[in-house]
Amino acid sequence: MSEKTKTIAELADYVRSDLPVQEIIDNFQYLIQKLDYTNRVAAITKAIERLNDGCTYDYVAAGLREWYGIDISSQELALLLYGAEGLLPREIRYKRQLAKQEKKANQTE
Repeated sequence: MSEKTKTIAELADYVRSDLPVQEIIDNFQYLIQKLDYTNRVAAITKAIERLNDGCTYDYVAAGLREWYGIDISSQELALLLYGAEGLLPREIRYKRQLAKQEKKANQTE
């Protein structure tokens, strides 16, 4: 069971419980924050993965809007991920980007 599914199940259990309303609200707020944190970690991981695959910051920023509802510019994303653990050096990412473009060009011929 994924962390997200587990958290959603916990939220549902609180709704069906006999806990006082304020305690249910407090638990909801905690679990929603936890779920939001999980989504942000997943988004950052996905961004690094896509950049390492040779995608551009513009493409990844647009993807984050689509995949996670995170509105961030490519410049903000570059600043956020500068020196991030797991992010390959720029030269390697650029070579992968060129290889990706070459592969795409060969497929259309």
